[in-house]
Amino acid sequence: MMTRVPSVRLVLLLSTLAVIGLLSGAAHAQEGGEVEPFDNPALPGWERTSNAVVAGGVLRIQGEGYAIRPEAQVSGGIVLRLRLEGDGFLEVRYHISEGGMDILRVGAEEAALVRDVGGQQVTLASAPSSLAVGEWWLLELNLAGTEQHAFLGPGVELHAVEVDPLPGAGLMLHVFGEAVAEFDDLTLLPGEGVAPPEAPSAPVPTAEPQPAGDLTWVRTGGPPGGLGYDIRYNFEDPNTWYVTDAYSGVHISTDNGRTWQAANEGIPPQAGTTGDAVPVFSLTVDPLDPSIVWAGTQGTGHIYRSSDGGRTWEQRDSGIRVEHDGLTFRGFTIDPLSSDIVYAMGELTSEALGGPAIWGNGTGGVIFRTADAGRSWEKIWDGGIPSSLTRYMWIDPSNSQKLYVSTGIFDRGAAGEGDPATDPLGGLGVLVSADGGKSWQVQGESHGLRMLYIGSLTMHPEKPEVLLAAAGHASTGIGAYADYLRSRGETSPAGIYRTENGGENWTQVLTPPADRILEALSSVEFCPGEPDIAYAASEARVYRSQDAGATWRELPSSVTGWGPPHIVTGFPIDIQCDPRDADRLFINNYGGGNFLSEDGGQNWVNSSQGYSGALLRSVAVDPIQAGVVYAAGPSGIWRSEDGGNLWNGLANSSPSAILRLDWNTVVVDPVDPQHLLLAGSPEVFESIDGGQSWHKAPLSNQQGERLEGDGLAGMSPISVFAFAPSNPSVVYAGFAHGGCIIYHEPCPPTGGAVIVSQDGGASWRLESGVLPDPAAVLDLAVDPSRSELVFAATEAGLFRSSDGGSTWRSLGIDPRAGRVSAVAIDPTNGNHVLASIDRVGMWESDDGGETWGSRAAGLEPNPVIHDIVFDPSNPARLYASDNASGAYRSQDGGRTWERINAGLTMRALTGMAITSDGQHLYTASLGGGVFRLDLIGQPPAPASIVQETSAPAPTAFPEAETQAHSTVRGGIGSPGLYVALGGLCGLAFLGGGLVLYWALRRRGR
Repeated sequence: MMTRVPSVRLVLLLSTLAVIGLLSGAAHAQEGGEVEPFDNPALPGWERTSNAVVAGGVLRIQGEGYAIRPEAQVSGGIVLRLRLEGDGFLEVRYHISEGGMDILRVGAEEAALVRDVGGQQVTLASAPSSLAVGEWWLLELNLAGTEQHAFLGPGVELHAVEVDPLPGAGLMLHVFGEAVAEFDDLTLLPGEGVAPPEAPSAPVPTAEPQPAGDLTWVRTGGPPGGLGYDIRYNFEDPNTWYVTDAYSGVHISTDNGRTWQAANEGIPPQAGTTGDAVPVFSLTVDPLDPSIVWAGTQGTGHIYRSSDGGRTWEQRDSGIRVEHDGLTFRGFTIDPLSSDIVYAMGELTSEALGGPAIWGNGTGGVIFRTADAGRSWEKIWDGGIPSSLTRYMWIDPSNSQKLYVSTGIFDRGAAGEGDPATDPLGGLGVLVSADGGKSWQVQGESHGLRMLYIGSLTMHPEKPEVLLAAAGHASTGIGAYADYLRSRGETSPAGIYRTENGGENWTQVLTPPADRILEALSSVEFCPGEPDIAYAASEARVYRSQDAGATWRELPSSVTGWGPPHIVTGFPIDIQCDPRDADRLFINNYGGGNFLSEDGGQNWVNSSQGYSGALLRSVAVDPIQAGVVYAAGPSGIWRSEDGGNLWNGLANSSPSAILRLDWNTVVVDPVDPQHLLLAGSPEVFESIDGGQSWHKAPLSNQQGERLEGDGLAGMSPISVFAFAPSNPSVVYAGFAHGGCIIYHEPCPPTGGAVIVSQDGGASWRLESGVLPDPAAVLDLAVDPSRSELVFAATEAGLFRSSDGGSTWRSLGIDPRAGRVSAVAIDPTNGNHVLASIDRVGMWESDDGGETWGSRAAGLEPNPVIHDIVFDPSNPARLYASDNASGAYRSQDGGRTWERINAGLTMRALTGMAITSDGQHLYTASLGGGVFRLDLIGQPPAPASIVQETSAPAPTAFPEAETQAHSTVRGGIGSPGLYVALGGLCGLAFLGGGLVLYWALRRRGR
């Protein structure tokens, strides 16, 4: 039996039919196609001759035999796999009534569309057949109004127009002569007037979404991202690992770090814009009793203890007060002689003094100690503000009174910062106590430490007098200091330092090269199983030592740094070696994500499945395959092919197009699913192969001069893209900074420009129309029938352009209107517009934006709406994402709203996207990654299923008429989409005055 998978062309055809139906103003939703897999030998619902039998999962009919399904509704079309052998032909008969029938006749030499009226047959269209006898082929019959289009293998296309379409139901498969035919995977495509299918024997999903109370979001557990921190393992069971994230809390793996599950019972949400974040920063497992685990939070000053291996938690922070604006616990250390004695290292923050920040005086450090397992704590060191935060403590196992503490980290300021051109760094160094914390000595420059930001510290497992320290700072804005060092012939003060005498003397053993002179080493670790092996890492590289840190070797990297292919990893915040294998190591990433190497750091894989605290700004869904979804944010650009269960990085960089971190928006071409646009700066990155490769799209000013390099200076990042539905060759983009996009902070001025592409995003031009500052563009919406009519939701209100962005007109929604955060247009009615005024509510216009009415019923007061999306299967149904309170649904065109938050562990929502069939809704969040809502109760099919085909795809096809002319874009789906549309290509569907431009657009290169 053939593998039962829809072809690309079938899926494209279904999607195209949905788009055509929508654009032609269809008044009712389409039902899903009915499938007959021919699995049941009884063939219920069919009448047949004795030589028509089901065997091996196919329907086999010998010559002069037939099978009829009298009740079959063939209104939208038929998709069928077939195979023909012997001398003869087969017929697919449909629209069967007493007055006649339609016939698709297929033979080895010819295929034809035939009309039979009263026994008289007239050939409507015919073509030579290339049907190879004995091979399986995919037959596609598309019925659209008076038109019939049939496709059978490459090059066999039939097109007929019926002046008087026949009524009637029924489907007949008839074989003539001495031929034998086999049929499989019959699908009856939906269309207008489709009757309900026969009652199934088991429940099947319907296209009608469930009541709000029955809808539950699925946390996909990805993509990687957030604010990762510690990674640890269980000393008794090294298959059990722990990671932390400052948005999603503690995660545990019991399969050696392959998959992860959240483990926050007892640690309540306590941070983020909606209070849903579980801000766990640090975590340590008690080496004396691994069932005891300690965790500390970011900012809120709380400590939690678990006595069951991290499955449940109890708050243990009596005696600790948040004396400034924030207290973050950066690390825990257990006394080697007693589980009751624990040290907690922390960071103090004063916002008034500029903290937390990379530079400035708003950061300090503190150390607490408990002698009764956390029931009470005392402060044993307070550096005040400014000083330097504390993180790692190591205790000499031969003398538990000897303590070593690292201070500083690469992304915080510290005391003593100086001239940014010659001496910008400041800091403290390493704190040492010989009396259990009663008194402290500072090891700094006089001890050999040229840099005093010691973000990581590790002690040799067998030689406690040997320690390694990682030094570095992100060094933002001090390029002059790098020039100063080079001019004096000095090497970088960052790197790895080593002591062999307990810190009395430190020696720099790893120095970044001159071309990376300020490379910040952020993590270093000895391997417990083989102490002579140590690893160190920076944002750019991973290093390995095989002589206990005395010498180092740089490991392989890509143009974007260390880590798995196609993923930009960022700063490695913590390293742990598997105690059983020094070649197996994890790095938890400060930008989120956990990464694994099993060959000593030579190669890396993403080991974050189920573990995410990703802050995302944008989510986009494939227009054909509901399981293919893209997400963009500070942690990178990601793609999932199975509805969000597994995520793959798309930072497929080349020397000419290096993709790094921090993206604002990603969008998929609505008619070419392989064509993507991505932005996080003033530049547009374009892919024509589903993100497998990227190039920069040129941007020109109004005079045609290309803007690049210094010409982009001062321009804000691109914040949003919008394809024109009636002509996707036209694309708009606006500018806004990431902080005002995500957190709805006041937006810096952007110059008010909108850029426009006339070739689908391959090139861009600044339009002459300038929006008033501070008109940062937060959203764009294009009229469904007029590509030149576009709305811009901006910091300064809502604007409309009727000439493609050359001029703009302010639309007075409400006297309170300031920032308009979102705008959307009904895909079937360009006069129906919804817009959200930030912290005021939702507004609706039925006359294209001239007049407006409040539509806030059901919404949280003072909402911060990020996205509004129409359900393409029923435009009366809408969804909205709110950055302050979660997700909403309207079933009356946006007049009233209902909350749909069940399953959302993070209600701070940003981007939102719905699949073309209206059955799956995706949303991005600030700290919870991507969530998916299956509106009919079942998940989408994985992309691997939809991409398989059994028939060879055509390799050449005629040109299609479009507005721009250049090279045809490649990629999966494009040829199939053209073939599926066949003779429809270039035709205008004028229902509602709308025009559909086809996928094979010509765009300039």
